[in-house]
Amino acid sequence: MAGEPVSRNIIWTAESISKYLGVSRNKFYNLVQMGLPAVVIDGKWCAHADNLEAFFKVGTGKRAGKIPEDAE
Repeated sequence: MAGEPVSRNIIWTAESISKYLGVSRNKFYNLVQMGLPAVVIDGKWCAHADNLEAFFKVGTGKRAGKIPEDAE
């Protein structure tokens, strides 16, 4: 509603989410396919920062499988 504070934790647009994560737009779309918690609302990507952080916290808490030789 008008006059209410906007949450700083809600990130709108693929560009802004990509920038928050420090990845390219293509990498963002790949991460979405891997389960990154983001949705499209009225034609714009939307994500909550806490959910993005939780996705990586859980994902990086797992043991790595086979490590690709070209991994950086």
